[in-house]
Amino acid sequence: MAIRLEWIILLATICVVLFSLMVDPKEENRVTQTKTKELVFSDTTMIEVNRIGLLSKAEASKGIRNAGILFMTNFSYSNRNIEMLYADHATVKQKEIYLDHNITLHQKEGYDYEAEHAVYNKKSKILKIPSVFKAVVEQNLITGDSLIYDVVKKEAFATMINAELDMQERAY
Repeated sequence: MAIRLEWIILLATICVVLFSLMVDPKEENRVTQTKTKELVFSDTTMIEVNRIGLLSKAEASKGIRNAGILFMTNFSYSNRNIEMLYADHATVKQKEIYLDHNITLHQKEGYDYEAEHAVYNKKSKILKIPSVFKAVVEQNLITGDSLIYDVVKKEAFATMINAELDMQERAY
C-alpha cells in the first residue's frame, strides 16, 4: 500500500494552517499601553475658578502628574475657608488631597492645626488627620491621636484629647 504524494502534501498543508491559526507572531512584541497624560512642572501656581469666582489656589515647587494622579512637593493650598494648608508632600486623587510631613492648617479666624499625615476632601471640606495632631485655638493648646475637622462648620471630633485651656477672665 503506497501513500500518495497528494495526501502527504494535503496533510502538511492542514497542519501548517492549524499551527498558524493558533500562534500569533505579534503576541510577543505587544506592549500594553494605557492612555495617560504625563506632566512635570516646577514652581507652579494652580488656580481653580468657576463662573462666580476663585474657588481655590494651590502652589507647589515640584510636581508630576501620571495616570491622573498629581504628586507635589512643598505644597500650599488656600480657599475661602482656609488661609493656608501646607505640606512637604501632597498627592491629589480626584477630590482628595493626601498630605504628608509637616502639615500646617491655618484658618482665617486664627485656628492652627499641625500633623504629619492628613487627607483633605475638597468636596466635603473635611480634614481627616489619622496621626497625632496639635491644635492651637486662641490661647488654648489641644493635642490628640486623630482628628476629623469640618472646615466650614468649624466642628472637630478628636480621639485621646489632651488640652491646656486658658481660663483667664478677660475684660472686654
